[in-house]
Amino acid sequence: MTDNGGEYINKDYVKLLKDEGIEIQWSVPAQPQMNGRVECFNRTINEKAESMCHQACLPGSWWEFSVLHVNYLYNHTPVRHLDWQTPKGVP
Repeated sequence: MTDNGGEYINKDYVKLLKDEGIEIQWSVPAQPQMNGRVECFNRTINEKAESMCHQACLPGSWWEFSVLHVNYLYNHTPVRHLDWQTPKGVP
């Protein structure tokens, strides 16, 4: 689901999703509460990345790498709703 914010409006990206059988759902622009779960997850990722940079005494220019690392850790951490499998390991 996207809120038409522009970050996911790309013909190649939309074609890729359709080719993979992924349904695109559009919410009302500038209404993040309609996409609350993703907005909350994005905030969590950003806060963890900022905390990692702060804890490691890294400059703000390393924020991008910190976000990538947080996503890597999330995808390799077992979660209960997947029967303690990792999101990356789920077929």
